[in-house]
Amino acid sequence: MLTKFAKPSLLKSILPSSSRAFSSVDTVAPQTREKTIRDLRTTQYKPINKLEFDKEDKCLLYFYRPRFYSYAIMYGRYLLPMFYLGKLIAANPWAITFPVALPLMVCAEVYFMKKLYEQRKTLRNVIGEIYLLRDGETLEMIHQGRLWRQIKSDVTANFYYIPTLKSPERDEQTQPLKGDLFPEDYPFDDLRPAGWAWKKFFRNPRNFFIIPKNANYKNMEILTAVFSGKVIDTSKANVVEIDHNAKEKYLYV
Repeated sequence: MLTKFAKPSLLKSILPSSSRAFSSVDTVAPQTREKTIRDLRTTQYKPINKLEFDKEDKCLLYFYRPRFYSYAIMYGRYLLPMFYLGKLIAANPWAITFPVALPLMVCAEVYFMKKLYEQRKTLRNVIGEIYLLRDGETLEMIHQGRLWRQIKSDVTANFYYIPTLKSPERDEQTQPLKGDLFPEDYPFDDLRPAGWAWKKFFRNPRNFFIIPKNANYKNMEILTAVFSGKVIDTSKANVVEIDHNAKEKYLYV
């Protein structure tokens, strides 16, 4: 018996769509991928002075140990008015002569409480130590007040890929970054020499560090480079090996 074969057009209608997919050949245009080339002249920085790396393959860039009066002054400017207002609210000496004084003092007390909370929130971002790792592309940043952070189970140290530390891009639609901004060029001019600390924004305007100016030690040459997103050339010609902890000689500076 002869078996008649179905016509191709009939097979096409009988076969399910999944089967037809394997029996057909589609022409796919090749996808072109844009190549990213890093220009070392603009993204890598060669230090002027040699970098000192210790046995842990870390180079100290910044070390800050707060003076006993630093935080006392910053908190005292809110705590003292709050204490005085609290005594006045309890006594209310103008209850008859000036009755509106009581709600005004309560509003002032709430205002100072809000400012104290904002001050505490800002000081949580204070950086105590900054280290450059041997690869020249990673920063280790240790927060100030590690004991309090450990009690609250917060992170005490973070590692950052240096190119991600560039300041956020700004245009006409974004608001300007507020505060005494960390300098981006070296040598630098301190625009607010009386200020206590710099503010370093990265990624977006909500992420920032507080970098106190009166640090025990700071390598401004390398800090301005890494905070501009430039990796550091840590080849042997730019490195000196040390057998001690560099932070120890700056503890009481």
